Amino acid sequence: KSFVKDPVAGLSWKLFRENLLYGLRVLYFPSIFLLLLLSCDLLIVKYYLGEKSAGYYSVATAILNLLLLLPGVIGTLLFAKLSAISGEQVKRNYVIKVIKWLAPLMFIILVVAALVAKQVILTIFGPAFQPSIPAFILLIPAIFFSSIATIYLNYFAAIGMWAINIYSTGFVLLFNIALNLKIVPSAGIVGASYAASLSHGTLLAIVMIYSILRRKGSDDKIGK
Repeated sequence: KSFVKDPVAGLSWKLFRENLLYGLRVLYFPSIFLLLLLSCDLLIVKYYLGEKSAGYYSVATAILNLLLLLPGVIGTLLFAKLSAISGEQVKRNYVIKVIKWLAPLMFIILVVAALVAKQVILTIFGPAFQPSIPAFILLIPAIFFSSIATIYLNYFAAIGMWAINIYSTGFVLLFNIALNLKIVPSAGIVGASYAASLSHGTLLAIVMIYSILRRKGSDDKIGK
């Protein structure tokens, strides 16, 4: 108020609409789809298996979300960094460097998590949550796949390729729901973990293939 005498006159509805559309396409919808991807399996488990099984599975997913904090923060910082860098080739090289050290780091973290999972879950939640242990172990591939996919999604967002982010996360969300509806009634929370790992692996495969094809297309244009 000390700088703007008339706040209404200082508003730009055109600028607001343009940034709103950008935010929805580049950040909001992919984030919502990823959030649903991480939580829809819990809802399906509760629907088919009841609250007790949902409680077991919620412990496994809670640890999953905790381990995804690091790649989530790195991805957010990477988006800001890449947005300030000029040249797609330079951005791509920077992303490759990040993945080269993030992948082994997450591998080590997840190996340690697998080794101490039983002790941690039983110590914090008690022996009653023994069924959460195999569910979490089977979620470890999903954590690794999601960590690397997050980097690619932020890279695509930074270069304005919002379509691949929306379509890939939206498709994998539907794929995950279909898998859970098929597997959970017969395999229980272990089946939900299988479905999650397969879904996140599919997401990583999609974004990696797209990145490779896009890079190949760019190299072909440069060659010509």
